[in-house]
Parts: sequence; C-alpha cells; structure tokens
Amino acid sequence: MHVLEKNLWALRGLRYPETQTQMKSFLGMCGVYRRFVADFAKIAKPITALTSTKLPKRLPLPREEETKAFEELIGRLLAAPVLALPRIEERYIVHVDASYEQLGCCLQGQQPDGEYHPIAYYSRALLPAAQKNYFATEIEALGVVWAVAYSRSYLEGAEVLVRCDHLALR
Repeated sequence: MHVLEKNLWALRGLRYPETQTQMKSFLGMCGVYRRFVADFAKIAKPITALTSTKLPKRLPLPREEETKAFEELIGRLLAAPVLALPRIEERYIVHVDASYEQLGCCLQGQQPDGEYHPIAYYSRALLPAAQKNYFATEIEALGVVWAVAYSRSYLEGAEVLVRCDHLALR
C-alpha cells in the first residue's frame, strides 16, 4: 500500500492553511492516510484544535508547535511507509497504548518468514466530556477494547495477542 502519487505532488507544494476551511480540508486529506502514520492523533492535535468553532474562521499566524505539526504530517505522508499485507489464518499482535489525551495502536501480522510486520496504525483523541475523566486503568481498557473492535475485520477467526503497558491489564 502506498500514498497516491497525485496526492504526493499536491503535498509537496502545500502552504500552511490560512482559514479553518483550508485546515479542515488538509486534515481530511491526511485522515484518509492516517493508518500509515504512527501517532497520527498526537501529531495532529495542535492543528486539529484550530478547527474549533470558538475560534475565528481566519486562522492566526501559526505558532511553532502548529507549524511543526503541519510539517511533521506532510513529512510522514511523503515518506513511503512500508506496511505489510494482512494474511488469512496468520497470527496478529495488537500493540495498544493510551494516555489522558489519546488512544493508539499498531496492528502487526505474522508474515511467511515468521516475523511480525506492521499492517496499520490507528489513533484517536479521547472524548473531552467523558473519556478524559476516566482513571488510568479505564483509559487503558478503553484502548484495548477500541483497538480490537477497530481491527475486527483483520482479527476475526485469527490468533491474537494484545499487548499493553498497563500492569493491571496484563
């Protein structure tokens, strides 16, 4: 799998968005390829915040963290990620990590050589009203449930190992 060449061409000449509409358009295009980018939600957080309805439609001059996030997303999309293809009846590992800001996971599949290679990366921000008030164990458990449910089409009927760094859930 790879990013379409016409989108790479468009990314190379992209300027920092000046309006919320342009920022939403950029984030939407990046969102199509978010599974190619590890920690997408964490990287995009500073510029995602600029799409809030509480802010003016015309964006202020970007701060350093916003410029860095914008350039990091473009750089990650321009670099050709190498993801393995999923294989039927193989083993999978779902690596899950959670913080008070986001959930993230990496789905790895066993390849014919016996090694495990990344198939996809997924991430999302926590919902501010409810999920950000969870305790650490609840957030980690939410991450495991979300990652397995999100990867369900790959995992159904396969042998799966879920890994997380939270001791209580091990």
